[in-house]
Order: sequence, then C-alpha cells, then structure tokens
Amino acid sequence: MNKQINTTNKHETVCSTFRSSWLQIARMYNMQAENYGGNITIGYFLLNVDGTNGSYATDIAVSLGVGNTGLGRMIKKLEDEKMITRTTDQTDKRKVKIVLTPKGKKAKETAKDVVRNFNKELITKVGEKDLNTFFKIAQKIAKVTEQKINNN
Repeated sequence: MNKQINTTNKHETVCSTFRSSWLQIARMYNMQAENYGGNITIGYFLLNVDGTNGSYATDIAVSLGVGNTGLGRMIKKLEDEKMITRTTDQTDKRKVKIVLTPKGKKAKETAKDVVRNFNKELITKVGEKDLNTFFKIAQKIAKVTEQKINNN
C-alpha cells in the first residue's frame, strides 16, 4: 500500500526533502573539495567552463545562478590561484571569456571524477531504475515550477 503524504509535516514536503538531500550532497562535495583547497562553488564553476575554447562569464553566471558580484569574486579567486585567465572579446568589449589554465583543467578533471564517482555509487546503492524514476519525477517537478514562474 502507498503511504499518504502529509503535506502539513515539514519533514514530508517535496521542498524539504529536496533541500535536505541537496544540503547533504553539498556538504559531502565541500568536504571532498577541501582536500584540494576548494569548495563546491569553485568545482561547479570549473565544470561549467569549456575545457577547450573557454566560456563567457555571463554564460557561467547563468549556469551557476549567481549575480555579477558573486561571479566577480569567484573569477578573482580563480585567477589568483592561476586556474583561469580572462580575456576580453575582440568584437564585443563587454564580453569576458574565461579560459582554463593547465592547473584549472586538472582541477576540472578532479571535480569531474568526484561527480562521476558519486553518480556511480548512487547507481550501485540506489539502483539505476530508481534513479531513472527520480530523474523523471524531478523533471516533472521542474516543469510544474517553471509553469508557475511563467504564470506570475
């Protein structure tokens, strides 16, 4: 028999379940990133930079959901750590392209490995079928929330 969801119990809402799970995942990633002198935000930043051609700062900001101030701080930190360089676009001087240095490429590969290993562990421990169900449900939830955002 299926369990009824009690939406008045804060521990059984969709939002609290997603948030709680995400906070645990973020904590785990941060603990692993500390071994390399980083954090989850830096890892996601590096993962969002095209390793061959670089990426525009505005595109990275959209992917990460950060504003100009937060993005500027991350770029400065990564430049200081010699993980990225930034160049101004020749046709549009307002655009800034972020390019990974060899050190940044290595850090990106490390971040990729951490994410891949966690996903492999989830497949092993949770099961591929259940994970596929999770992805389908998460996509449906995203669609519902997107519709609500667009209707406001």
